[in-house]
Amino acid sequence: MRKLGKLLWCGFSIFLLGCSAQGVTFYPEKGEKKELPLLEAKKVRLLGWNEEGERLWEIEALRAVEFKDFTLLENPVAYLYQKGEKIARVEAKKATLFTSQALLTLKGEVSLVSLPEGDRLFTSFLKWEGKKKKISTPEKVIIKRKGMTLEGEGLIAELDLSYIEIKSKVKTYFGGKE
Repeated sequence: MRKLGKLLWCGFSIFLLGCSAQGVTFYPEKGEKKELPLLEAKKVRLLGWNEEGERLWEIEALRAVEFKDFTLLENPVAYLYQKGEKIARVEAKKATLFTSQALLTLKGEVSLVSLPEGDRLFTSFLKWEGKKKKISTPEKVIIKRKGMTLEGEGLIAELDLSYIEIKSKVKTYFGGKE
């Protein structure tokens, strides 16, 4: 019985690996080396921890394609953690997860909600560095807070949006522009 179970598991693994190389439609950006994926999965939930055993992230995606050093995600919804607590929820069209570096890059209609306060950030590209506990982007950003909207280009911020540094073209609107 154990041999049958091992044989079925091996066969299923080979089937997954064989299927994953077929029909892959997205690869790294132009100029990056193309490589065959290790596996592809649909409707996935991924979890990550740091060396101390604290959860860093939780990601659900419609599709994930794993390569040697990174995983591509389609329509990800991620919860990002600090000190074991959910601190932000972020969504995008695509993302790349570099697990060994605790680095997540998100592209296309990126929105982040700070869970403690409900502040919202919108941009076209966002990078989360888990080890530095920072988010950043060189792109245009819009941040909506209670009674205030901030706009600008380029951002470095704390994950909970308690500290925000907008690099240029900063505009602040009070009141009705929500």
